[in-house]
Amino acid sequence: MAPTGLYSHKAIADLLFEQGLRSPRGKKIYKSAIHKLLSNPFYCGIMRSNGKDYQGNHEPLVSTELFAKCQDVLSGKARSRRQTRDFTLSGFITCAKCGCAITAELKKEKYAYYHCTNGKGVCDQRSFNANETNLHKQITLDLTKLRISPRMIDIVYKAKLEELAQTKDTSNTALTDARTALKTLATRKSRLVDTYTAGDIDTDLYRSKLTEIDNESVRLTKRIAELEQEATDPLATIELVYSKFKQGISLADEYEAAEPERKRELLSEALSNSMLLNRNIVEVRYKSPYAVFARTPFNASFSELLGD
Repeated sequence: MAPTGLYSHKAIADLLFEQGLRSPRGKKIYKSAIHKLLSNPFYCGIMRSNGKDYQGNHEPLVSTELFAKCQDVLSGKARSRRQTRDFTLSGFITCAKCGCAITAELKKEKYAYYHCTNGKGVCDQRSFNANETNLHKQITLDLTKLRISPRMIDIVYKAKLEELAQTKDTSNTALTDARTALKTLATRKSRLVDTYTAGDIDTDLYRSKLTEIDNESVRLTKRIAELEQEATDPLATIELVYSKFKQGISLADEYEAAEPERKRELLSEALSNSMLLNRNIVEVRYKSPYAVFARTPFNASFSELLGD
């Protein structure tokens, strides 16, 4: 939940309370406690003591990548899709004419309408109010582009499984880069110790640099372990892509039937942005791999689906 940026600390605390989580005194968990929990590297397998990180012996609950995404959201580095006002499409639409953001407002305290903010002061689209219900229908229609023949998906899936059984290609650029970086850190650490021993830097700077190198070494060691596990299980990649293909088939139907919060989650998963002009969605841009699905015909051939 936290890495998506869709939920506030209060929303997470409320949900955990509803699911039975209580403080030792039987109270709701404070927002500050949620923030502390989300900031603790313990859950990705790292022990932190006196500002220094150590590889833990316990089983991590989340990957280092997921933990890093969470930290980006907490620090504000990752753009959050969550809005203070309850407009389902806020943050997912841009004006096709001037490129400014689209804002929303209620009419008759019931109906949501969207229009350009005219942030540059040169756009006439501010007067074009698009009804939210109509926009949902247009997005749902566009999501049908993600549908690909289930029969062909299954054929490609089986072909990839057969290919996997016949090859043992273990090339992994990310793993090689991580191992190289770890070796580079070891060299840096050795040079740092030599420099300190020679009396060329003071103790405080030496300790600061040493801690920095050690923390990065722990992170890389953890990452290498994860990449090695992934490299030995290419089946997981095939299964992930297969599941995304299957999700694309039903995404339009799920979006159409979903409640507002679930709609936002689905949009956050699949959409990069959409463009509004004259009250209509004129373009929908998808994230990977959905962008590929959108360009692929429903009855795509075997070669079209199997190609990289």
